[in-house]
Formats: sequence, structure tokens, C-alpha cells
Amino acid sequence: MRDEPEKIIELLSVKGIREVSPLDRSLYTRYFNIYENEIDYGNSWSYYRQAARRIWLCYEKNNTLITITSHPTCKDTVVLIRPIGSNPQTISNSCATLSKTLFKKGFKRVIIKKASEHIRAILRMRGFSSYRRMDGWDEKYRHDDDTYDEFIVQINPLFTGYTIDNNYRIPVPRGSSGAQIRRKINKFINHAAERELSVRFKRYKPDKDREDVSSLIRKWADRRIARYPSECRKELVDSHECFLNDVDQFNRFYDTHGLSKKKRKMGSAYIMYDTQSRKVLGLSFSDKISTSAVGIYAEIGDPEIPSCSELLLLFALERALKSGFQYANLGGAETEGLFSFRKRRFVNYLTQHLPHLVMYCR
Repeated sequence: MRDEPEKIIELLSVKGIREVSPLDRSLYTRYFNIYENEIDYGNSWSYYRQAARRIWLCYEKNNTLITITSHPTCKDTVVLIRPIGSNPQTISNSCATLSKTLFKKGFKRVIIKKASEHIRAILRMRGFSSYRRMDGWDEKYRHDDDTYDEFIVQINPLFTGYTIDNNYRIPVPRGSSGAQIRRKINKFINHAAERELSVRFKRYKPDKDREDVSSLIRKWADRRIARYPSECRKELVDSHECFLNDVDQFNRFYDTHGLSKKKRKMGSAYIMYDTQSRKVLGLSFSDKISTSAVGIYAEIGDPEIPSCSELLLLFALERALKSGFQYANLGGAETEGLFSFRKRRFVNYLTQHLPHLVMYCR
């Protein structure tokens, strides 16, 4: 979870930059509340946890909060993650000023991920731009997981008139809006019946479930690498285990400091398991991003079970619906294939394009 020591030292040498701790949850929440009417995937603690899993630093000044991390492969690049605050002009000015300070420390490029629509035009006026020709996040995906649009499911139409499967307590959508995902769920139900699986969901508990869930994530990563050899296995594992680490970290931190359990408000982590073998079959992780929307950050299913990830996603959507949310943001996509796959699964959706912005050292 930690990055190269020399990079951390360089970043922490900038006045005002510090490491983020679990106590900063309340600080971030205060800023998230400014965007209570938005549906941005990045407006949650869980998104920052995932995006800043290598090193999580922050810089707060003039009612602006800038989250800072490193690039996974480019040592001369700093990444600013979704700068937030009450004034678009101030946010943009702070990003530009901080970037120029980082250039004086020897960094050559500053990338902003998930800059909201409110500040993008102003950031361009302050010196940020699109990537130069032949430049990008890496050789495979020019804008990482924002190469293709964020995909936002409209939840209510999907569950209009839905039923619950009696044997597995699984929500089954009805009507044309749920046709594609209904076929996937029926495929899962048929497989479960053939294998005599008894599937249930429960909240993830670190002390009991950590080892089994970690094994599942590694199994899923191995299957993905077999299909896409150019992917990085470590990145695949770390980008999902970071949620488990965060739950563990919070529990240890609050236990050590004797703080109230009521303050341990993390994202919603659930596992799917077989009640007979007790085998963990899936992990679902989501978090609130506004009064009307949730972000879904993990839907890891056992790769040997067909349509497992679709069931996990449907479970998360049903829970969001019951909690009063209207939208679920699945995030952006690295590939056109994933973006197209989402469009085939869901009829009612919105999209939002938030490509990276970058400033180069001159």
C-alpha cells in the first residue's frame, strides 16, 4: 500500500501536504456534502481509498481539499484526485499553484483524475489541458478507467414489478428493461440448482472473512490475467483488497484510540456464500456518493460460477433501491468492450465523460 520512500519524502516536503488517516473521514465528508446533488463516482471515501491506494496524501487550503497520490509507473508524475471545495475558481487556482510547486520539486507532470464538470473549463484556463499527442496514463489506456464514460444505472425502472426467487431469495427483474440481466440471473439460478448451492448474502467481517475473500480476489485476478495477459495482477488484486484493508485499518485505529463504534461508517461490504460449504462466492462493495446515488466499487464473483458478478451487482442495486437511492454509478471503463457490455445489460442509464486533465512542466 506504500509507495517508494523517496517519492513520499519529496511530496511531504511541500508545505501543507500530509498523510491521510482514518480520522480524516469527517473532513472528507464535510467536502462531500457540498456535492449532495451530484452523481459523480468520485464523491466518496471509498473512491479515494481505491484511487490513492499506493499513497494517500492531502492538501487543504482556502476551503479546498486536494487529494494527492503517485502514478503507478511514472516516478516524475503526481496525480491529483478529484479536487473538491465550495468555489470552482479557488479549487482551480489551488491546483495550478500546487502543480507549479511540485514542478520545483522535480516532478514533470501533474494529472488530475475525476475533475468535476464545474471546474474543468477553469482548470484549462489555469494551464491544464488534454494529454499531448502520444501521451496518456499508460500505453494501454489513455485515461485509465476514465477512457470511456462513467455509467450510471437508473435503478427504479429495473426493479418495476420485480420478483424474488423463492429458493435463492434473489431479485429477478421483469419487463423489457430487465431482460438482459434477467437472462444472466436465470443462468446463475440454473447453475446453482445443478450444483445444489444454497446462496446467501451477509455483511463482510474482517476477522472471519478476510482470508477467504482475499483468496477469491486472487482467483478472480488469475482468471482475468489468463484472458488479458497484458493486465497487471498486482494492480488487479490491490485495487480490490484496498477496501478490505480500509475496513481492517479503521477497526484497528478506532480500537487503539478507544473511539466509538458508531463512527466506523465505511462503505457497504457484503459477501455472497454457499450456506452448506461456507465457501465465499463473491464480494460486493458500494458507498454513498450523494443523497440520490451510490457508487459501486467492487463486484467480484467466483469465475467458475456463471453470471456471478451480475448477481452481485443486482444485489447491490436492490440494496440501494431499498435505501432510497435512484442511481448507481458503476464508474468509467478502460475499454470500449466493458462500456458496451454495460449498455447491453441496462436499458435505462446516464453517462458522464470525465477524461484526465494534465499540466506539464515547462
